[in-house]
Amino acid sequence: MFQLPSGFTYSNEAPNFGEFKELCYSLQNLGYFKIKRIYDYEYADNYFKALVSTELGDFLYLQNCHVPYAAFCNTDTDEFEFIDTSVSTKLLKTIGYDIIILYKNILNLTIKDEHKIDKEEIKEISFFQSPTVGQVLFSSYE
Repeated sequence: MFQLPSGFTYSNEAPNFGEFKELCYSLQNLGYFKIKRIYDYEYADNYFKALVSTELGDFLYLQNCHVPYAAFCNTDTDEFEFIDTSVSTKLLKTIGYDIIILYKNILNLTIKDEHKIDKEEIKEISFFQSPTVGQVLFSSYE
């Protein structure tokens, strides 16, 4: 079972947008995708995002600001539709990043009581009907 880390909705430290941009450019330089746009960080979001392009089309690369999790999703829907790509956690480790790429089988899991989420985060995710791992890791919280 996938265990959500503590602190995925908030952190006492400011999000490191510069490190996110550096990782995007590193992956582009290695030929994994072409960056079309790196979006500015928006205050209520708990993630950074970049529009990237491969031979298969355009995708969003998402990275949680507070815990080391990332994912890819399609750009043609209002809600994130997660996808699997060739970028892996192992690849990121070899280039010096401690980021875990989550695949759609994990991101689409519905969160249940056994995930043992702390009380602060339960309040933050309470507006979701049946929250999934992907929804809570890549969302806006005000």
